[in-house]
Amino acid sequence: MADVNMLSAILDDLSNSEDTLSTLLQLKTALGAINPSQLKDVVPNISFSALFDCVNSSDSEQIEVCCDILDKLLSPLHPAVILQQFQDEFYQALSHPVPRVRLLCTKQVLRALGVSFQEVISNLDLFVKMVNLLSDQNLGVAESAGAVLTRLGETEESLDVLFSGTVVEEMNAVLEMKDEFRYRMFQVISNVACSSPAALLKCSASGLLQHLLNDLYKDDILVQLTCLDQLSNLSMCDHGLQYLAENGTVEKLENMMGMLETDALVSFLLPGLVKFFGGIARLHTKEVCDRNSAFLKTVFHLVTGGDETLMTIAIETIGFIGKSVEGKLALERHSSQMKMVMKKIGIVIKDAPSHVRAKALNAIVDLLHVRLEDQTNETSSVTESWFNSLGNRPMEQIMSISTQPFADLRYSTFNIYCVMALQAWGQQTMNSYPGFNEYLLDRSTENEKVGKELKYKIVRTLVESPTAAVIYGQPYFMKLREYHREGAFYVRAQAEVVMEGAS
Repeated sequence: MADVNMLSAILDDLSNSEDTLSTLLQLKTALGAINPSQLKDVVPNISFSALFDCVNSSDSEQIEVCCDILDKLLSPLHPAVILQQFQDEFYQALSHPVPRVRLLCTKQVLRALGVSFQEVISNLDLFVKMVNLLSDQNLGVAESAGAVLTRLGETEESLDVLFSGTVVEEMNAVLEMKDEFRYRMFQVISNVACSSPAALLKCSASGLLQHLLNDLYKDDILVQLTCLDQLSNLSMCDHGLQYLAENGTVEKLENMMGMLETDALVSFLLPGLVKFFGGIARLHTKEVCDRNSAFLKTVFHLVTGGDETLMTIAIETIGFIGKSVEGKLALERHSSQMKMVMKKIGIVIKDAPSHVRAKALNAIVDLLHVRLEDQTNETSSVTESWFNSLGNRPMEQIMSISTQPFADLRYSTFNIYCVMALQAWGQQTMNSYPGFNEYLLDRSTENEKVGKELKYKIVRTLVESPTAAVIYGQPYFMKLREYHREGAFYVRAQAEVVMEGAS
């Protein structure tokens, strides 16, 4: 009760204060003294609507302090209460000239969608305002508004409101603005269309999706690349891919892929085309690899090409395709090219910039991974061959990265060990490499939670494997079981030796 009285007294002084900033700072200090867990009991018993008036100031410090306070006071409240109690204040704040104020409100609306969906979808004006904010000059505000609209498109209950005449008019208005805002709208449309077949039908029927498809054929490479990016997003869901196939978009993009060698302009679309077909190939490997020979031919070529960006995209794409068993077998039908690809990846993980090395290591994880229930002599032969194609001493290459101080790269090698630990050839390779077994059991190499958990995952995979006990032998396998039993974060107690007679 004392907390409520103290905050109420300060808030009462706020309206008549001659030094608003000083009073706000006093309020912020008082709030900081209250345990966050207790705020949910305190906040409902105080009135703080006057705080919204305090953001209408030319004093930037006052606005920032006021936003900090509102963040703390709004968070414990149920979103339905916020939208009911501060509806007018929210609408006004969403047009505030300071981005921090607009962002404060959009985040509260997004929070409301998680627990009080009906309260949001009953406010048509709120939908319209979120669409308007896609053209906000502040990217953070625009992204937050886009997240709200995407979330609204995820349920059939809100689709009718989202695609009502008034809201669609506002969406079309954003599409008429400059490209930056236009493509924010396209991103929302593709995200919503991916959420369900019903949502895709709404996007199509409204004509909004057609704008995206039309832009694909404009004589502007940057525009086309942006469209390809969004179409790649749409193709990642079955109903989206079916839609693009039925309206002829996939066939047109296949034709573009076939023109790469004869049309210099089309070559600028390579990153987008590779990403598009790579995404499809992850779900429909056989169809893409068998039907579009130009795609795989291009991807293999890009791996050994001189452009680092395109090479990285190509390596990631091969990893996407090879993640499934079907994809592995499709790639292995081009065994000579795959040996060349793996050799290049082996060079990349050694010499390329760090961010490229990380992506190449992750591609190795995807290419080598085979679930226990999917393992056959054929898959084991393929993955072992690919690993050995990384270089003359592939295990030495991976181990050298494991002992480097770069956490992201080291963790990627742990994931490689983990997929190797699933397969008998991988266990034999690790077991025969000098020093690896000791390294695996050495807890002192990792100080961070992620590293400890990843090392433990390797050990757990080996302990649960049906072949590891035979390959490693019982003495070492018992050590693995002990490590597994002790857990990821076990710390061995240091024995204290007390010298007799010591003072």
